[in-house]
Amino acid sequence: MTLMLASVTDVAEAEIAIVEGADIIDLKDPWQGPLGALPIAVIRDIVAATAGRRSVSAVAGNLEMVPAVLHDAVAALAATGVDYVKIGFFPRNAPAACIDALRPLASRVKLIAVLFADKVPDISLLPLFADRI
Repeated sequence: MTLMLASVTDVAEAEIAIVEGADIIDLKDPWQGPLGALPIAVIRDIVAATAGRRSVSAVAGNLEMVPAVLHDAVAALAATGVDYVKIGFFPRNAPAACIDALRPLASRVKLIAVLFADKVPDISLLPLFADRI
């Protein structure tokens, strides 16, 4: 099955994406990089405006690989009502501890681990993602 994901930055763009047939509304700020997060208030507004008509994903941001930092950012996004949260995993600092910190949140929101080919991703993390989040 093929789905269309449309990245948007505000309510107006989300509405256009819905009207034009997007299956998933993806919330991010491209001016902040590939994982640039929108402000929580904007995310809440877009989630409310989509009113369940489409699945909504949001990026957690360009975050440090620190367990508490990742946990708190993902928890804040989960509280907005998004369906999916995308989290970038970079090849540094205790990634297994970061994955473990996210485990309790996996029952509240679907988590998507993002690895970057140009950052030499640690593919040995794949089983941890599958098992823990």
